[in-house]
Amino acid sequence: MKKKFVSVLLALTMSTTLSAGLTSTVFAEEAVSTASECSYDGGSGTQEDPYQISSTDSFLTFAANVNDGSNAGYADTYFLLTNDLDLTGIDWEPIGNMNDMENHSTLFLGSFDGGDHTISNLKYESDKYNCGAGLFGVNCGEVKNLTVENAEVTVTDGTSLAIGGVVGYNMGSVDHVTLKGNSVITGNNCTGGIVGGNNNSVTNCSAENVTVIVIGDNEFEENHIVQADVAECGGLVIGGGFGGTIDNCSASGTVKAEGNEPVGLGGIGEIGRAHV
Repeated sequence: MKKKFVSVLLALTMSTTLSAGLTSTVFAEEAVSTASECSYDGGSGTQEDPYQISSTDSFLTFAANVNDGSNAGYADTYFLLTNDLDLTGIDWEPIGNMNDMENHSTLFLGSFDGGDHTISNLKYESDKYNCGAGLFGVNCGEVKNLTVENAEVTVTDGTSLAIGGVVGYNMGSVDHVTLKGNSVITGNNCTGGIVGGNNNSVTNCSAENVTVIVIGDNEFEENHIVQADVAECGGLVIGGGFGGTIDNCSASGTVKAEGNEPVGLGGIGEIGRAHV
């Protein structure tokens, strides 16, 4: 559906297969975890005893530990949010990115359980290239049981894609996630309320009174598509689907374009090969 996005998927597929939920032991075998119990607010990182995150400081530690690659994406590692968090005034960096595609060490490969808590006042602005931006940038594990309120995610670079309020690029699972409040998500390609670009599973999610803005100008000439990969794909739950599924989700809000000749704007989501 989107040649730049497909090229990323092909690169990932050539290296290994990324699956929903916890990923293969290939990543776990490569992991050399530098995390310790004192980095968080309790727990040991197992499914039975997840690392506990109860403060903004420990949440920032979690984000930094994913993004620096030293924990190899936290494969087979579990996290539980135990308090509501307010990110007001924080210079946010999305959790998980594609900076290390050779070893996949900067993708998020673990399990983050929001514990039915709320993360509020996320603000991320960028004029540089992003392939996955939001609270989480690239998720190849699972994000669940979380509410995000008053999220403002704005990416103005004209070649960026997969911009979402909660997850930018989802290749894992997103389940029981709500985006609400005064949330505005802005991007030029695959811009979604909860998920920007999806290639796996989005279930039981709700976007409430969210605004999604697709920017950029496409070019058409004499009713023929000359360029249709700038202002493309926007939806309240998912911005653009490249496979995968969306199930039992609801949405209210506004999807609009601030540019010429937008392509593929939807309500729940603009889904390519996904099953709705």
